[in-house]
Amino acid sequence: MPVPKLPALNRRVLTMPVPVPTPMQAGLGDGELFLLDSSLDAQKKVKKSFCEPANAADCPPLVLAEHVVLAHGAPPATLVCGDKTYGTACASFAELQEAYASGALHPSELKPAVNKAVDAVLERVRGAVAADPKLKDAEKEMAKVHKRMAAKK
Repeated sequence: MPVPKLPALNRRVLTMPVPVPTPMQAGLGDGELFLLDSSLDAQKKVKKSFCEPANAADCPPLVLAEHVVLAHGAPPATLVCGDKTYGTACASFAELQEAYASGALHPSELKPAVNKAVDAVLERVRGAVAADPKLKDAEKEMAKVHKRMAAKK
């Protein structure tokens, strides 16, 4: 098989005018929701998440609702926003997305509902980790690694 020849790249294409911060500089895990985040950490992250009214195309709380709450919530997986319930046994995720896109559902209703439901899912994970000695030891080891990484900052 012949070796492919790659064209030379313009050096300016590869340079960035503003340095991209490394994970250490940006703050470890500030924009990511982890399985073992505490309730307070998860709440802060959901509260800070981008959530422009009526922008259903780019809405992290909607993504969390679909892929965490409705996919992994305790059966029947539901999300209660105000007086409306969305989930497997009632209004679908498509209806939730439509309500948000139309403006009928505001971020001030969506974020707290998603936060509460995500925390319930994460609580089940935290409980399973606490019940398994091997997982508990692994969590402690990861906490040490996280602490060392944060100290190098």
